[in-house]
Parts: sequence; structure tokens; C-alpha cells
Amino acid sequence: MLFLREAESQIGIINKVATVVHDKRHPSYVKHHMVQLLTQRVFQIASGYEDGNDSNDLRDDPILKIACDTSESLASQPTISRFENAPTRRTLYRIARVFLDVFIASYEEAPEGIVIDMDDTNDLTHGAQQLSLFNAYHDGHCYMPLHIYEGKSGS
Repeated sequence: MLFLREAESQIGIINKVATVVHDKRHPSYVKHHMVQLLTQRVFQIASGYEDGNDSNDLRDDPILKIACDTSESLASQPTISRFENAPTRRTLYRIARVFLDVFIASYEEAPEGIVIDMDDTNDLTHGAQQLSLFNAYHDGHCYMPLHIYEGKSGS
């Protein structure tokens, strides 16, 4: 998680995304600012805690608190749930634009075009593994992660 924090400090994408997410909460009730909520959620997911309910168990985790640059308790599950359900379609569009801008900025010179290459990878499962689904094409239960690459550079 600390390595991820260092990578994020170089790229700064969390701060950029936070600038386009409008906080509609009343300022007198705000304990956790948007950047901290976003940082907490991104780092939790990247660490394998994709369920928002994990926030209650992780809110006092010392490494997560260091990664989020705070010594205070992090957000609870209800706060994370409200945070995740608040964005509108317009906000999601603005977030997508931030991702696009960061991607284009990674080039020395902006590319003329971008080719999006989407590939799925089947990972067959055996038994009753959680979140595996039946895939008729592969004739079995599997996980099917979707990988998205830029087709010209492969990144």
C-alpha cells in the first residue's frame, strides 16, 4: 500500500479526480474530505478489500492511515457507501475525462488517435467458487476479467 501511495504521489490522479467530484455535503458535517474518501477507497480496493463493508474493519488500520496521510480514524462503511452512491452521470463523465487527460499526458506528444483494445481472459473455476459465473462459450464456470489496453503502444 505504501508503494501505491508513492506511485500515486508521482501521478496525482486521485487529487485530479477529486477536483471534478463536487461535494454536496453540508460543510459543518464533513469529517472526511473528498480526497481522503477517494484515497481510502482506491487503496482499499487495490489492496483486495473491494467490499465497502471492509471500511469498518480498516478504518483504524495503521498502514492504510499512513497511505491516506492521516492519523485520525478513516471513514466508516456508511460514509463510504454514501460516497460511492453520490456521483451522477455528469460526475462519472468528468472522472472519465480526467483519466483520458492523464493518459494523454503520459505521452511526450499527444497521439493523433487512440485505439482501445479490450480482451477478456477466462479463468475456469472448479466447485462453488464465489462470484464465478457460467460461460456458454467456454462451457464452464469461470471468472472473466476484462483487460483494456491502448492498442498502438500496448500500455
